[in-house]
Amino acid sequence: MRTIQLKCDRCSGTLFLEKDKGFARLNCPYCGGTMKLLMESDRVRIAEIQADTDRFGLALSYLKHRNRLALDWVTQNSRLVLIGLAALIIIIVMASNSIRNRDRIRMPFSSRDLNNKSYYDARIMLQDAGFSNIEIIAREDLWDGFLHNDQGNIGKVAQVTIDGDERFNENDSYHKAAKIRIWYCVINCRLKLC
Repeated sequence: MRTIQLKCDRCSGTLFLEKDKGFARLNCPYCGGTMKLLMESDRVRIAEIQADTDRFGLALSYLKHRNRLALDWVTQNSRLVLIGLAALIIIIVMASNSIRNRDRIRMPFSSRDLNNKSYYDARIMLQDAGFSNIEIIAREDLWDGFLHNDQGNIGKVAQVTIDGDERFNENDSYHKAAKIRIWYCVINCRLKLC
C-alpha cells in the first residue's frame, strides 16, 4: 500500500493519505479542518509523483552506496582478486589440457623395444597401452636367404609405425585411434627396417 503526503490548506500540517482506501474527505489531525479530495486530482497526482521520486532517489542512492562499497573492497583487496583470477585461469587451462589429452596415450616403450618380439606380443603390448587401430602386415619382401639363413626371425617384428612414424620414443604422445602398422617376417628375413 502506497502512502502519500499532503499539506493541510489551513495549518500547513502534514497529512498522510493511503491511496488504496479511496478517501474522498480528509480530516486534519492538527487543526480539525477537512479537505475534499478527488483521487485523480492534480494535488494527489503531484504528491504521488513526489513520493515516487523520493523512493527512486533513495533506491538510487542505496545502489550508488553499495557500488562504492564494492569498489572500495576490490581496491583494498586487489591482491586477493588477482590471486583468485590467476587461480581461475590455471584451473581453466588445466581442465582444457586434461580434456584435450584425454584421447592421447603416452608410449610406455620405444620402437626399439618392439624389435625382435613376436608380432603377437607387440600387438598385445600396444593394445595394453590403449591403442585399438592396429594392422598386422606380413612382409615377404625382406627375404635375404643368401646372406642370412636363420629360421628364428619368422613371426618377428620387422617394423612398427604409428601414423607413419617409424622411430618413436618412450613418452611420445599419440592419439589412441592412431593408425599402427606392424610388419613381421613370414619367411627367412633379415630385419633391415628396424
